[in-house]
Amino acid sequence: MSQEFEAARKAAIVNRVVKWVVCLGIPLLVVILGIAMKDGAIAGGGGIFSFIIVHSLWAYLSKNRALAVFRSMYKKEMINRALNGGVLYENMMIDYNAGMNPGFVAKSGLLGTDKFFSDCYISGVFNGVQFYQADIRNVRADRDGQHLEYDGTFVAFPTSLPSATQTNIYHKDVDCSIILPGVNSRMKIGRKDFDDVFKVATSNPTGAQALINDTFMNNLLYVQSLTERKIAMTVKNGWVYILMPNKKSVLKPKLFKKYDESMKNAILQELCLPQYFINVFR
Repeated sequence: MSQEFEAARKAAIVNRVVKWVVCLGIPLLVVILGIAMKDGAIAGGGGIFSFIIVHSLWAYLSKNRALAVFRSMYKKEMINRALNGGVLYENMMIDYNAGMNPGFVAKSGLLGTDKFFSDCYISGVFNGVQFYQADIRNVRADRDGQHLEYDGTFVAFPTSLPSATQTNIYHKDVDCSIILPGVNSRMKIGRKDFDDVFKVATSNPTGAQALINDTFMNNLLYVQSLTERKIAMTVKNGWVYILMPNKKSVLKPKLFKKYDESMKNAILQELCLPQYFINVFR
């Protein structure tokens, strides 16, 4: 592993250790003080309250910078090792610190917010189709601190296939409180193997039927079979927008996981997802 990556990993580990020493240490002192004063309110409520305050202040002041740097370095290290100096696409460009434009993601309607962190921007051309890809993380803040609401990969590319005003196609297990918020499935395609896996919502059933033909369904089912990540996509105004959670992604950063050759095929397969999706719409 590169020295740059190891430095980022150690900094992230130190950040996490210090965070929990501070977030648990200060409330513990408050509890001990309350016990010494024989004041149950300080020992109980004061400990809980101080934990919430310290945890929130830490999240606000640190912005998880060390972890953000590590995430970018992890993806860079893993992808560079898997590619080994090669490229998968024409005009392939990877910027590990750049992300997807919030307005562009908002146009898709896939994610119910334009407030997110984005990195690992990848673009390229496959079979003459320009695609754009990036990881996005939506963090929700409340009085208890910051919570990761969604962590996924966003892919977009233009298509010349007919589409309804907006046709949403998503795995039946997609959480529609976060992805495609407010969308309700109203349409059955009529092919059991497809309807058992995907839901379809559209304002134009005739247009959706023209788009979702047997070839389309076969191709999409094949792509879903390649990954444990649940696919959600929307087709509108000549564009395809896709979102997949990173929970099952081999590129999801882990502090104590290092690259080995057994990961190579899985990483390359994830990098090939744009071409699989472009083939769905051929």
